[in-house]
Amino acid sequence: MKKQRTTQLSDGNLSTIKTSTLFPELWSDEKINDSIARIGDGAILHRGIVDGMQVEVINIGAV
Repeated sequence: MKKQRTTQLSDGNLSTIKTSTLFPELWSDEKINDSIARIGDGAILHRGIVDGMQVEVINIGAV
């Protein structure tokens, strides 16, 4: 499933349109991270909240 979205930034501007591939809602964060690590050839997804905004980083070549 793909979804297009924008995010309103703290300065009032909108981010560019992003197209995301979503995982099933029933999957836990752990299952998503494990599947990315297994399939992503060493890539790891890191997710956190900073000032109320969700930030996601894909670390390629992580050990």
